[in-house]
Amino acid sequence: MHHNDRHHYNGNPYYSGHEPFDSPPRISHIHTNVHYGGPYGDMDIAKTFDHEPFRHTDPKYKCLCNKMHVKQGCKCILAFLVAVVVIAALLLILNWNIGTWTTVIIHAILLLGVIACAAALFLAMKSEKENLLLPVAGIAALGALVSLIFFIFTIWSLIDPSGVTGKLVNNFVVSQNASMTEDQGLEANREEIQVVSAVSVVLSLAGIAASIWVAFVVYKYYKYLKDMKFARVPKNQIHIEISDLKKGINQ
Repeated sequence: MHHNDRHHYNGNPYYSGHEPFDSPPRISHIHTNVHYGGPYGDMDIAKTFDHEPFRHTDPKYKCLCNKMHVKQGCKCILAFLVAVVVIAALLLILNWNIGTWTTVIIHAILLLGVIACAAALFLAMKSEKENLLLPVAGIAALGALVSLIFFIFTIWSLIDPSGVTGKLVNNFVVSQNASMTEDQGLEANREEIQVVSAVSVVLSLAGIAASIWVAFVVYKYYKYLKDMKFARVPKNQIHIEISDLKKGINQ
């Protein structure tokens, strides 16, 4: 047999000519580079992981009755927070002109809290640093608690406009109509107190629902980022070990 023919024995171009003709052909292992970080858009990135594929479209990473991915949900929350900041800033100007120092200070503190939440959420989505989401979820949970307390407070003032909570609500009403009397205008302002309390009840219920939903979605997005990073790390470690092994063999 010709020397060149032996290099292609049995259709194997890797036959060196030193093995017996009846020996099985060698199998060449070709390693391909795998890129991580996820594709653009909403494509499932499971294909980027060879072991324990990570499904970023898994139902546990969805919200709104499994209709929306938590990342999209966080984008909606961010847009909502930006809108709240704009509206709250305008109301702060109005509060500055007609409100009291107490209401202005409370308003300003709440506005700064919303701005901090929006900034943390934006940075977390931009850098994929899941720990930045924990303060957002925590503030949202705190917002739900505050809204619940406010709900109880306004229900009380709605039922009993002449009680302790009614007097507190009346302070906002009396400061505008100057109907100061011996009873601090409680009877004269009874209707206004009930209207303010009714509106506050609706707003507090909306605040409870929104805060719980925000905390729920943000925490699920936190889990999503954390699970995705966990799925990436073993692969990176394997590639590093293989590279080190190849260097040792070459040396």
